[in-house]
Amino acid sequence: MRGIESQLVEAFRKIVSGRGYCPHVARDLGRAARCDGADLIRVIAIFLAAIDNGCRRPVMLSGNGDPDLTPSEMQLLALIAAAQREDEALMRAHLTFLVEAPHEKPVTVAARLVGGLLLKSEIELSLPVGQAAQHRMLLPVVA
Repeated sequence: MRGIESQLVEAFRKIVSGRGYCPHVARDLGRAARCDGADLIRVIAIFLAAIDNGCRRPVMLSGNGDPDLTPSEMQLLALIAAAQREDEALMRAHLTFLVEAPHEKPVTVAARLVGGLLLKSEIELSLPVGQAAQHRMLLPVVA
């Protein structure tokens, strides 16, 4: 996993665990993304909350510092990457799996916000590849 993707996953994990609003987290993420880290943390929290509000199944995140991604984390990154590319078919596929139909629009808007903020800094996420790790300390999304 590349630099900004790993920073985003760590932000997901810290927001869910209640530690995402630390000034150090915002500063580090802002440096990596070349934008206002506090703004990025806020839009990521909106994105996670939108998913949590309409999720079809538990969204599982790994513990902080774990280098391996869960399938849910890979899917969150893929959804943001698809939003950046304006790939409606790929977005629809991830949305259909992740959230109930009435919640697809808020999640789409939030994914586009996160992706757009990164694109302003000329950062395009790569689509996740590889096998998700099987052993995890898992946390449900409760943003």
